Order: sequence, then C-alpha cells, then structure tokens
Amino acid sequence: MYDRRVQRSVGTGSSTSALGAPGKRTLTQRHIQRKPADGYSDAYGPNGARAGSGHQLTPDQYQGMIGKHDQVPELKAASAWNDQATPRNGAVLTDADLLEVLRAAHKGAFGALVAEHDEKEHERRLGKLHQYLEQTNAAAATMMLDTVEAYSLFIAHSAGETGMSVMTEGQKNRFDDDPAHLDINKTDPNGPLRYRTQANAKDTVDPTGHGANVPDHFEKTFIGRGPIQVTHDYNYVQTIVYLEERARQLRGEGNDAEADKCQRAADAIKADPTQAANPEHAFLFSMAMMHHSKMVKRSGGIGSTADAKELGAGFTGGFKDPQVVKKSDAYKKCHELLSAKVAGERGPIG
Repeated sequence: MYDRRVQRSVGTGSSTSALGAPGKRTLTQRHIQRKPADGYSDAYGPNGARAGSGHQLTPDQYQGMIGKHDQVPELKAASAWNDQATPRNGAVLTDADLLEVLRAAHKGAFGALVAEHDEKEHERRLGKLHQYLEQTNAAAATMMLDTVEAYSLFIAHSAGETGMSVMTEGQKNRFDDDPAHLDINKTDPNGPLRYRTQANAKDTVDPTGHGANVPDHFEKTFIGRGPIQVTHDYNYVQTIVYLEERARQLRGEGNDAEADKCQRAADAIKADPTQAANPEHAFLFSMAMMHHSKMVKRSGGIGSTADAKELGAGFTGGFKDPQVVKKSDAYKKCHELLSAKVAGERGPIG
C-alpha cells in the first residue's frame, strides 16, 4: 500500500517558486490545496486544503514543479532514467505467466486465491485475472513502464500485496471490482477502521470527517485503492496531477486516444475517489503513482531480484511491509519470465 508519510520534508533550494519567498523552504507530504471549481469533489475536504510546513500548493502549482524538485520527478519513460535497465521491447506476461508469478508469491495459498476447488468461481477469477492483465499491459504502454524492471515492480506490488484480487482496502470478497457495490470490512481493527486511531493519518484519509470516523461511510474516504493501493488524499491528488501531465504529453504527441484515457481517469477520480478502484482507471492510476513516488525512476538500478528496501522505497512510509517476501518472489519470477522473452528463450513476446 502506498503511504509516503515518512517523507516529512524536503528542501526546495533558494530560488523563488510557488512555495513562497526565497530561502530554505520545505515541501511535505500534505502540500496540495484543492482550488474551488477545479473538478475536485467535496470528498477532498470542505476547503480542499492540505497544509504542510505553512505551505499550500494548488494542483496547478504542484504540476509546475514536475521535474524541478527532487520529490517531484520528471515524468518520462523508465528506460530514460537508467541505461542499465533492460528494455522490454514489447514483452509482457501472458495469462499462464501471471499464474506462475502468483504461485511463486503465494505458494500454498495460491489454490485459495484462484478458488481451485470451486469450478464456477475458479473460472470467474481466471477471467478477472485475464482482464486485469490486459489492462496492466495496456496501461504499462501508456504510462511508459517500458523496461523489464519497471513492469516487474508493478507486477510485484500488485500480485504480492493483494494477489491482484483486491482493488479497495478492506473489501471482503476477492475480485469484486465495482466500487459502488463493495462489502467493506467495518469491524477489523487492522482494516480501514484503524485510521480512526491514527492521529497523523485520520484527517488525510478522512478530510471531511464523515468517513473513517463513521464506519458506514468508508466510501467517502481515501482508503487504499487500486492494484497498488494509493492511500491518503494528498497521494490521490498528486497521482491525479501526474495522470493529467501524461495526458498533456500524449496530446502533444498527437495521441489523443491515449490522452483521453488518462484524462478520463483523472476526471473520474476527482469527482469520486472510489473510481480509483474501477479497473477502467485503476491500472493507469497506480502506474501514475509509481512515477510520482520515484519508483519508476529507481527501477533501473534494481536488477533481477529486489530486496525489501528496493521494493519498499516510496511505498510504505517507512513502515514494515508484511507482504515484502511475496513481493520479492513475485518480482524475481516476473523478471525471469520477461527477460527470457526479451532474449528469445521463452515463447512469444506476449
């Protein structure tokens, strides 16, 4: 689950910027201020304010910092960050490959994940995995995850964290993906309910005060959503900004169809945060988060295996990740399968 609370503040240098007067300034995790009438719904808070160290940025100001601030990286292809990364050359996982990755990650629990002993449910879950993999592969092209390492990081986090089966934190039933009709666990103290007691997170998960504090209204909150689950209102806004930036890039390249997909996702999640769990938008959303969290930037230096530090950077807010072993195993298997395709040692490219 993506949570960057550990990144308390970042120096922004000495030149004048949207942050204010010249001199040493800081940019913290809660630095986005929603402007009135910019498409964001009231779910983002009564005033849309996300203050940090005395500074508040509008989404437009944050967008203007892309590529100009250490914590707001340039939006570019994974291959452009590190020439040591392995180009995918179009290679993607197949359905059979994905099952291999899931088996490597979940081992003895794999059968339950895909409901092997229930023929009808098994077929439903395999159908969902086929759909999600197609959406993964399309989004990876759109969001420039064009290296074996960057693609494998996405698969590792989504397959390792939830088995690519849960798009909303706390949902009870795997592979249910209609955000409007989910059964959320409202009693598990380790589920979304825990935000009620986290003083440093409660107001960023529930800026309106009517969600996490009222268990019947989790849909109003910024709990984790997406195949790599994005949590907290400021992370939603930062991810939306990167989606809109990608839409601008694509439109400038004359690719209106892909630009429209990114903008539709951004608009939908602005209007209704639960749409971050809608598979139509969720894969683009999670990959946009990989860009602003610097995971795409760092991916080229990882190689064929990934340890806890490499997998956790930018995703866990400094907290121990209980799924890191699964993610590491998923990364290793995905990297192995894709590398063999690139080298021509294993079947078709995809």
